[in-house]
Amino acid sequence: MLYLGRDETGKKRQKWLAGFRTRREAESALAEALGRVQAGQFAHPGRLTVGEFLEQWIDAAQCELRASTAASYRMLLIKRVVPRIGHLRLTAVTPAHLTKLYSVLLAEGGKGGRSLSPRSVRYTHTVLGKALSDAVQWGLLPRNPARSAKAPRPPKRRWQCGRSGRYSAS
Repeated sequence: MLYLGRDETGKKRQKWLAGFRTRREAESALAEALGRVQAGQFAHPGRLTVGEFLEQWIDAAQCELRASTAASYRMLLIKRVVPRIGHLRLTAVTPAHLTKLYSVLLAEGGKGGRSLSPRSVRYTHTVLGKALSDAVQWGLLPRNPARSAKAPRPPKRRWQCGRSGRYSAS
């Protein structure tokens, strides 16, 4: 059993580590977990889902954002992310889940099942990455899975010289 300190109500937080074949494996896992707790890198898994976390995050982030930005983030997360991966536990999200999310959004993430542009999906990746980065800072995740996920690249712009002799993107 791993002692994680006390929560905000003063109740002890403990975590059982189980499922090891040998005593040596169990002792090794316990030593590794103790090292992460002491370094402040242990994330208490809990039962928080991605959808619940994103709702908490946007409520907390509203004080730092303009009203229009917060509304944009809320719409984006509720319409694009929560219906697809909101049911997953926050600690279970992997870069593979996010990469699959991005490919689904590219194929059918827009209104009426139309595809989204790579730029829109990349914006989703940026907002989700910020939220998961805050989850790491809050001690809910050991690392940010969005950093390893593959977001689509925006198309390259071609620069052309117009009649006026100035270059513009097309």
